[in-house]
Amino acid sequence: MSRSTGFPVIVLIIVLVIVVFSSGCINSLDNTCGTKLEVTKEYTLTKDQYRVQLDTPDASKDCHAVMYLQYEYQNQDLKQTKEKPPIEYEFGTTTGWFPNPVSKMESRTDPGNKVVNYWYATTSQGAKNAMGDSTRYHILAGLPAEVRDTPAASSGILVKMQIEYTPVKTE
Repeated sequence: MSRSTGFPVIVLIIVLVIVVFSSGCINSLDNTCGTKLEVTKEYTLTKDQYRVQLDTPDASKDCHAVMYLQYEYQNQDLKQTKEKPPIEYEFGTTTGWFPNPVSKMESRTDPGNKVVNYWYATTSQGAKNAMGDSTRYHILAGLPAEVRDTPAASSGILVKMQIEYTPVKTE
């Protein structure tokens, strides 16, 4: 039996054409984007402050923004459980949103030598298909209406947000 080498060669050619002629987002590991800036904010979600948002100023749409959300219970007893705080969140831009990454749980030792748990989600996305030269990235977090009066939410949920982005280049 003879083997045809035509198919692998065609696949290789197609991949090379895609790589050479593709354009779009520049990932955060590439230095083409230049200096990154960062916006951060810390909130406590409660029955009265049940929705918070962090926005960037105008940012380059072609360079990835790295968005990070961390959240944990304020209640010390709940921090030691593996129960996920009941929040909803969104990573996005002025014209859309990115699929939400799954939250992951981590543990750390607090100043009282107790192991406490927190949750986080992160994504690195650009908005190359957005119209114009820039976009604004955002993180939204909130307590759904059905949990705002529960004991789990009554002591508050600490939310830390951070977005690392590339500012729009001025000439």
